Amino acid sequence: MKKLLVLLLIIVLVLAALLGVDYLNVKNKNKPIFVVKTETYDDGSVRYSGIGYHVYHIKVLGLDGGYHFRFWFTDDVDKVKEKVIRDAFEEILP
Repeated sequence: MKKLLVLLLIIVLVLAALLGVDYLNVKNKNKPIFVVKTETYDDGSVRYSGIGYHVYHIKVLGLDGGYHFRFWFTDDVDKVKEKVIRDAFEEILP
């Protein structure tokens, strides 16, 4: 039983480290490392999938919206694109 608990703890810590590294890369506007490209959209946006999360590289209206980190149960790509467009217009029109 103790070996199982130690193994489970090691697995959880490794997964947390992978998620943390990708989150920090996205936060610093870099491409995530521990993900797989799973979908490319018509406008050039890309979805990368990790274990329990997605990273979106948004390209909309000729803008590079950067990378956006989302857990698998939260926002879809359309909501992320809306946020990128809203933020871009807020910068242009105060």
